[in-house]
Amino acid sequence: MSINKSKQPSNQQSNQNTSDNARDKDRHNRLAKALKDNLFKRKQQQRAKKSLLDQN
Repeated sequence: MSINKSKQPSNQQSNQNTSDNARDKDRHNRLAKALKDNLFKRKQQQRAKKSLLDQN
């Protein structure tokens, strides 16, 4: 009679995956915020340039 080993990762492996996911999510959030800030600044600069051109 053979014993089927479960395919569940060990507890340590599971904890590692959780911390990897948390790190990836944190990295994703920081990148998303940086992109959003960048886009906002670029649009702001375009508006400023446009208003300067409109004044002349």
